[in-house]
Formats: sequence, structure tokens, C-alpha cells
Amino acid sequence: MVFDSAEATTSDVQLEYSHKRVEVVPAQGISWFRQLQQNSFRNEADFQVQGSGGWAQLGQTRVQLPAIAVEIVPGVKTKPFQLGGGQWVHSDVVFYIMAENHWECVNLMDTIVNQNDRTIELFNPTEAGIAGATPFTFENGRQRELREYANPSGLYPNLVENYNWSKCWIFDTRGNDITELSTDLYMGVTRCTTEVKPT
Repeated sequence: MVFDSAEATTSDVQLEYSHKRVEVVPAQGISWFRQLQQNSFRNEADFQVQGSGGWAQLGQTRVQLPAIAVEIVPGVKTKPFQLGGGQWVHSDVVFYIMAENHWECVNLMDTIVNQNDRTIELFNPTEAGIAGATPFTFENGRQRELREYANPSGLYPNLVENYNWSKCWIFDTRGNDITELSTDLYMGVTRCTTEVKPT
């Protein structure tokens, strides 16, 4: 926000803004049961208190709506890159969008579909791990402490710049119908194909 004139450092500034957080979770391979949590952003007295069951679940098991579950389809398709070796690798990615409102589900589906014909830079996680470019230190597989340089080292732009691996092209993005699973629970599915350039 830019003010026309300077405000005193002791002034209280209040403003309204639209806050929206979308939770992204894996669709498979999770080590615990997940439960959708509706109306999680309501701010009312005694709403979803511990005894009601809504917040009785551990934080790892709650999925606040809206949420997107991502699934990498196991089957891949390849095509030759050049004589003497190398191949393009095609994989399908499925996004399951869950929301409390139909329009919210439509907007999230549109956002994903509009990523068509985009390219994502990939980084080599092995090289980044060997170099220690991770935000946390690990000992015997357990997280120990936050590194001093965690902010710059673990951010995506820095990882891509220092440990660049390949490019991923997103294409053939499409959306399917939205299903009303229950009252105030909508689910839409989008799918895209990715192509990874040989290294």
C-alpha cells in the first residue's frame, strides 16, 4: 500500500483485504487418514470447539477447504529425443479440487487450466541435498534446527539458479465436470500432461 503522505510510526493503520489460502496435498501416499474441514475460516465464539469434533483431529489430518489434491499418474509415455540416446518423458498430472462453493471450485479449475503451455524450471534435489541447501538440518532422518541461511537457500528461485536440472512443459490441460458431493461440498477434476526435456 502506498500513502499520499507519510504516516507517523506510532499510527495504527487498518485496511481490508481478501485473504484466501488454498491447501495443496498429495492425493496418494499419505501416511495418515485425512478429513475435510468445512467452515474453517469462520470466527465465531464457541464455533468448532474441541468437544465438537471439528478441531478434535490432529493438524496433520485436517484438510481445510478449498483444497487441491495432486496425483501423478504412474504410467508414463516416452518418445525419442535423438539418435544415440535420450528421450522425452510425458506424465499425466491430475488435480482434484474440493471447495465449499461452486464458483470457488470453478475459479480454481480455471487457474489450473490456464497454466497450459507454460514451462517450469526444475532443480536437482540430489545436488541441493548434497550441498546442504535445505532450510533445516537433519540428523538420522529427523529435523533438528533452522539453518542460518534458510531463507535464501531453500527458496525456489535460488534452487533453480544454483542446481538447475531441466525444464518441464505443461500442455494438453483440460477440466472435467464439477460434482456436488454433498451440501456445500463440490469437487472438480483437471488433468494436464507434462513433458520433461532430457538432460
